[in-house]
Amino acid sequence: MTLHPCGLKLKTHTHNDIASMQTNTSHKRNDIASMHIDTTHTRNDIASMQTDTTHIDTQNDIASMHTDTTHTRNVIASMQTATTHTRNDIASIQTDTPNTHTQNDVASMLTDTPHKRNDIASMQTDTTRQ
Repeated sequence: MTLHPCGLKLKTHTHNDIASMQTNTSHKRNDIASMHIDTTHTRNDIASMQTDTTHIDTQNDIASMHTDTTHTRNVIASMQTATTHTRNDIASIQTDTPNTHTQNDVASMLTDTPHKRNDIASMQTDTTRQ
């Protein structure tokens, strides 16, 4: 940690990081810097746009736009909170949607719609497709 001439603490990065725009942001490599505070990424993540969002992302995740969103790989980030996906899912457009999608599902447009695979998402609530 080095000091700027005016006394500010400078961020320490490893390589290929665009510097954090706020404080307390840890990155590894090839991360676009977090736009807020306390956001931890691993590699190839577009930085989280909100605070306190932990990605145990492996590769190629578009960062979560809200908090508490867990992804694995190749997931388009959830646009709201508390949405869990596995891979190749288009993110849920609403909150608290337990879409346990496997592959190639278009995300549910409303809440509480479980899908399996190759389903076009339900346009209403509480619709179960298998």
